[in-house]
Amino acid sequence: MRRPSLRRVMWVSGMAWIVSWFCLGLEIFYWHHVTTTLHLNPPQVPHGYPRPRPGGFLLSVLAGSALAPAVFLAAAIAARAGRQSPRHRGTTVQQGR
Repeated sequence: MRRPSLRRVMWVSGMAWIVSWFCLGLEIFYWHHVTTTLHLNPPQVPHGYPRPRPGGFLLSVLAGSALAPAVFLAAAIAARAGRQSPRHRGTTVQQGR
């Protein structure tokens, strides 16, 4: 299996970062399932009904909004560390006499 290039990892994680934060904004300001301090805010239900739990979409949005920036930054740091500096490219270490 081929390893994904760092550029592809950065593109995919960057898009996941944008989409997850957009969906997190919808969860906070439009649907009101999450508070602005990122606490879950389930709707009120009558007594006797089971307490609502977060669904798969909300959990994936929370996980994506936390993990995608970390993956993007790790790939960006790895890509930057993998490039050689122009002043060090092609130079050899010379032994002192």
